[in-house]
Amino acid sequence: NQYYMSKLGEMVPELAQQAYERYADSYNTDINLLENMLDTYNSAYSNAYGANNKTISNINSVLASNTDRDKAAYENYWNTLFNQQKYDKNEQDYRWTEANNSQDYNWNEVLNGQESTQNNLDIEDSRMDNVMKQIYMQYYNQIINNQLNSERLNNRLTEERINQLMLQNAMGY
Repeated sequence: NQYYMSKLGEMVPELAQQAYERYADSYNTDINLLENMLDTYNSAYSNAYGANNKTISNINSVLASNTDRDKAAYENYWNTLFNQQKYDKNEQDYRWTEANNSQDYNWNEVLNGQESTQNNLDIEDSRMDNVMKQIYMQYYNQIINNQLNSERLNNRLTEERINQLMLQNAMGY
């Protein structure tokens, strides 16, 4: 009995060392798993942040481009209309001066009507500009909401991957 107790006493330090090594291996595995999870999270966050910034940059670029295009078209339209009216007025002035001075009164009425029409067109243009800005804002908000939903999905996927890694760790895989 003393012999077996003596042998058992000799084995206790070796068994304690083996238990400590298993504990240390498990601890190091857990630390490595946490580091991997943090790396995965940081990578997902960096990707989402970069994608969000790129999307915002693209949206701002598109909006600026559309605004510049619309402004150029607007200016071109009004310049053409103004030049045509100027030409028409000069042509009419020449004809009316030669034909009859009494027609000046009629021409002033026409010009007043055109100015009234121009004012109405300016008002309508302002209204259309406001409508266009609202459409751009709705478009921008929709793109931002889509990006946020995409990021939420990416976050959920990252969480599922973390849960899967934790489950694998718990099961000892």
